[in-house]
Amino acid sequence: MDRRNGSPQTWQEARRKRTFELKQHGWKQCEIAEALGVSPAAVSQWLANMREYGVEGWRAKPRPTGPIKLTGDQWRLIPELLTIPLPVISGHPCDATVKRP
Repeated sequence: MDRRNGSPQTWQEARRKRTFELKQHGWKQCEIAEALGVSPAAVSQWLANMREYGVEGWRAKPRPTGPIKLTGDQWRLIPELLTIPLPVISGHPCDATVKRP
């Protein structure tokens, strides 16, 4: 889909675009959050994007890409690291907790 036609490409973009539309119709942030099933903090962030980037603020931002940053030695360590057993507390690995001093 062409990004220039003003249509959202994902459901996330559509939800953010709807947030901006509802705000323009006078809805409060808490009302928008409840109607869309998101947190008020999410609505606040989306509206901040609109203020910063204008009407296109609902668009998804390009994800950063670049070269892989692991060295060859680090890549070779991955299989070994994956075999280290998790701590077991109360008989189940998911019960493990990290105790901090």
